[in-house]
Amino acid sequence: CLRSALKVLQDYRHASPDTQWTLLPGNHDDRLDHIQIDNASGAYEIKPGGGVDLEGNETNDAHSLRSLLFLDDLGIDLITDDYNRAKYLLGRKITLRHGYLSGKNASANMLNKVTRSTVQGHTHRLRLIYKTEHDEHDEAEPTTTRVGAEAGCMAEIADSLGYGDAADWQNGFLVAQLWDDDDFTLTPAVYAPGRLL
Repeated sequence: CLRSALKVLQDYRHASPDTQWTLLPGNHDDRLDHIQIDNASGAYEIKPGGGVDLEGNETNDAHSLRSLLFLDDLGIDLITDDYNRAKYLLGRKITLRHGYLSGKNASANMLNKVTRSTVQGHTHRLRLIYKTEHDEHDEAEPTTTRVGAEAGCMAEIADSLGYGDAADWQNGFLVAQLWDDDDFTLTPAVYAPGRLL
């Protein structure tokens, strides 16, 4: 898994060397921490050199995603908050997060919990849901429309990742277009086996 993940990240960096890449981890990324805590708690958060390298610089946890995927060498930022609270502000009006809500109404429920438009990936679905709010006291902007988006997934979904019943997941991703005034659009890119729609 680590070799495959590293290859993907290297391909991203090679395809777009000047892009600012940020990794926003999710619940599956916590599994390595949980395995260590449950089975070898003494090895959890071990740092090379006890926390300092040969030049006196601070070192990362030996088993962290940052270390295992060579994120610093690749120039990829890592959001280190817990996945259910971690977020990345893409623009003043839209936030990216792994998410923690699931079910058919995850996007709508997320819009009820947050104040910006939001994109999440936790559900493995590809969906856009809009919510318009009215403010009769705001003459300049009497309505505000926000979007709750689910970003799809690029995992093999034929067997629902071994979770049992055929899951209602969609392969694909979202493309965001941002403008200088922080307006944005989100466009779904649906992947059907062998082709991108």
